[in-house]
Amino acid sequence: MPDWVTNPDHRAVVAALTALRVSAGLTQRALATTMGMDHTVVAKIEMGQRRVTVVDLMDWCRAVGADPAAVVQKLADAQA
Repeated sequence: MPDWVTNPDHRAVVAALTALRVSAGLTQRALATTMGMDHTVVAKIEMGQRRVTVVDLMDWCRAVGADPAAVVQKLADAQA
């Protein structure tokens, strides 16, 4: 298993993205459609089986109506 899978920071990013999707009332499939990707990509990200890129994070945030910079700042504040 790659180190990034169990990395607490990566897990926090995944948890934050999943919470954003859920609070937006979107299914994984609906989010994936909005982002223009296959739903399996969203599922793999949420299961921690796929790394989250900066582009993924920005697209995900925009798709759920969140400010990517605010999400990153919140994650950074929680880490400090």
